[in-house]
Amino acid sequence: MLNRVDTGINDMAVEEFVMNKVQMHANRALRPRALSSGDTRGLPNYYSFPHGQHPVWWTEQLEAGFPDAFAVYENVPESGAKALVIMSTSVCVLDEDLTVGLCVEYSSIESFGRLAKEPVPEVICIRLSSGTEAELPVLGKTGAIVDWLRFLQNAVDAVKGI
Repeated sequence: MLNRVDTGINDMAVEEFVMNKVQMHANRALRPRALSSGDTRGLPNYYSFPHGQHPVWWTEQLEAGFPDAFAVYENVPESGAKALVIMSTSVCVLDEDLTVGLCVEYSSIESFGRLAKEPVPEVICIRLSSGTEAELPVLGKTGAIVDWLRFLQNAVDAVKGI
């Protein structure tokens, strides 16, 4: 998974480093924040668990099913339908009944489909190493897809050790 020279660092330390890097990239690209210029960045429906943020529908049962989840992005405000659960190794889409509909591991991502300007896309097409394609729904403000692509590319790079 991670291309590295044997440095004597144990695998658990490497995994924690990658997890922290993926989480950092998610928060940089997706977490809402005000800049010193007065501008804002990030997506309003992004919830960062380490920052004490959780959507109203996130339950202990869901948390138990996603023990390494560190954030959620609501495609539909105040609803878990089509929500994206973000973890250190993958991102999962929840169905209407809050069960997992699709999970994409960052290490299996080969490339992303091209985006059209019009109409504004509502999915990210992902080509997987298996030769199949997956569609990740991203709804919300204009530019949300670009923020998500930035995060996903950085997560892929972190996991693959690029």
